[in-house]
Amino acid sequence: PETLVLITAIFTTILAFTLLVYQESFPASFDGYPFAEKQPGIWADFSLLIALVLFPIILLDFTVLAEETILGRPSMPVLGLGFGLASLFLALMVLANVFTTVYDYIPIVGPFFRDKYWLVYLVTSLVLTLSLFLISRQSFQELGSLSEEGSLKARAFPITILILGLASLIAVFLISANPPEPAAAPELVVATYNILQGYSNDMERNFDGQLELLRRVDADIIGLQESDNARINGGNADVVRYLADKLDMYAYYGPKTVTGTFGDALLSKYPIENAATHYLYSEGEQVAAVEAQVTAGDHTYNIYVNHFGNTCRFPDQEQQLAGLQQLIAGKENVIALGDFNFGRDVGPKSCTPEQQDTMQGFQDKLLATGLDEDDACGRVMPADALDHIFVSQGMGIVSECIDDPASDHPLLWARIQPPG
Repeated sequence: PETLVLITAIFTTILAFTLLVYQESFPASFDGYPFAEKQPGIWADFSLLIALVLFPIILLDFTVLAEETILGRPSMPVLGLGFGLASLFLALMVLANVFTTVYDYIPIVGPFFRDKYWLVYLVTSLVLTLSLFLISRQSFQELGSLSEEGSLKARAFPITILILGLASLIAVFLISANPPEPAAAPELVVATYNILQGYSNDMERNFDGQLELLRRVDADIIGLQESDNARINGGNADVVRYLADKLDMYAYYGPKTVTGTFGDALLSKYPIENAATHYLYSEGEQVAAVEAQVTAGDHTYNIYVNHFGNTCRFPDQEQQLAGLQQLIAGKENVIALGDFNFGRDVGPKSCTPEQQDTMQGFQDKLLATGLDEDDACGRVMPADALDHIFVSQGMGIVSECIDDPASDHPLLWARIQPPG
């Protein structure tokens, strides 16, 4: 019993350490922004590897706990109470996980969970370790007798885990994107799409519907927003990997999941160079911008994908714009695209005249096209739109969009002429 508890405790410690190392420490003042996502280094990679190697101990733990429950022969009321408490604990942990991202929407309770992604998993793992610790030595001996009777099953367990692991690695290799050499073209087709974590406007899982829209556009460069990777509330599904593999495109995913930041992603038919994530100031929703270079033909483009906070309650948008402008300053051949959340003038979210002036000033420096989700494909609204594609002066841009309930935003795309 001591060995099982010890290994589980080691896994718990390493898992929490790995998540904590990857967690960003966000400055309290605007002066500290924008800043680049940190690179934790080899020790973080090593601890992540150890956590993955030790992960199967969870399956063994649950097997032991299940057999302990069977040996105890609890009455139906006791069994119901136990499963009820376990379900309540699971629901609380799922909510806590969600709160690390949407803390700004949950008054009083939510702010505590900002930057606490690691804590949720530490608490969950500690409860598992404590449950094993409470099993008596006598129970472990009886469980050992059961294991001897089922020794074949016990020996098959590590072999099964090994086979499943190898099969997963082979599957990843077989289905991974293999981008072909893009054909030379006189223009770029660029798209921006807020995919609502892969859900449709009526909140049904809709990876395939969004994939079909992207295939119709056949864009060379795609910026995705709300593309959060591997969250428990999304079924741990990697929507960016799915779309990139199906479209045979290079991909870069922005903020790490542990930061509780709505995800940005860049897909490209051309190799993605010098990709980085930059965090922007926020008092509400933590946001970030993805920066990368893409070379198409004789031109190298500086690409920026972002998703600004959905609020003018704070000076967030004005300061986030300032941060993005700082990143873009001095760059040529800029393509900045994403969900800018401009013009949200409903109730407490209304933007001040100063904020509107800042937005307009940003747009005056670049050529812009944009669409309001409420007007979708009905009319172009550069000043008040939510979704935008901006390009440097000297580049041509003609936009179109597809209004479809595959997401809660239209898919905005544009044909961009290179400079000169």
